[in-house]
Amino acid sequence: GYIDYLVGNHGLNSRYTTSAENPLQIYVNDFSGNGNNNAVITYTKDGKTYPSHPRDDLMQQLPGLRKKFLLYHDYANATLHDIFSEEKIKEASSFTVNTMQTSLVINHGNSEWKINPLQVEAQFAPVFGSLINDYDGDGNDDLLLIGNDYSAEVINGRYDAFNGLMLKGNGKGNFLKKASQFNVKGDGKGLVQLLAHDNTPLLIATQNNDQLLTFAVKKGNNDRIIRANSNDAYAIIKLANGASIKKEMYYGSGYLSSSSRYIQIPESATSVEIYSYQGQKRTVLF
Repeated sequence: GYIDYLVGNHGLNSRYTTSAENPLQIYVNDFSGNGNNNAVITYTKDGKTYPSHPRDDLMQQLPGLRKKFLLYHDYANATLHDIFSEEKIKEASSFTVNTMQTSLVINHGNSEWKINPLQVEAQFAPVFGSLINDYDGDGNDDLLLIGNDYSAEVINGRYDAFNGLMLKGNGKGNFLKKASQFNVKGDGKGLVQLLAHDNTPLLIATQNNDQLLTFAVKKGNNDRIIRANSNDAYAIIKLANGASIKKEMYYGSGYLSSSSRYIQIPESATSVEIYSYQGQKRTVLF
């Protein structure tokens, strides 16, 4: 009954890398003393912290540093502590990036959460839109992902290696790439699943400054769909083999998105218990 989460992330296909030994960090402070905060991205090498920004980029934001580092060579060897005073660094808010990987976050209840990165195809670009459902009719949840990011700085180049991705689930927490007609090549952002009048699931993907894309889900039994009431919170699906599945019904999930509130019932299900936000239960038999 513990809910796991699919978490989109920046991916591994960029010049930014991070690890426990060499973390990526961001320091935020009014480094120039003009009343405006500046965010400085840093990386760690051999135990020392260096700015990731080229000299010209940092000097545009903090022109007072030009006299301190007249030569590119001097700036290239400067650590964060060489550039800013200890007082400024201590005053700064700092944030550490632990992982760049799009991952499943597994909920073990009272024990620690476990982060399971998805396979390499899910790390080609930043992931924004995502859905979890059974898209091939085998009774196991699958994953749909869209992404890319065209808003990056020129020095980084835009992140555009993602064409959309379907990952087939085996019901045991493992997902593998599967060929499908689900294809979103642009600057993918929102991804939702709606129901047509005949209960056919429709996938709608948004692309920044580009067309809306719609896909119909052909697999599955459209008669085994339960539309949620406004105060329904979650459902417990009881299977014939004695197992059960918990499904939460969200008001919004993924990147700025809200899908239709319904649950698709597997063929092997015998009953569904639906609980309201007030704890009231109703049962649907199959």
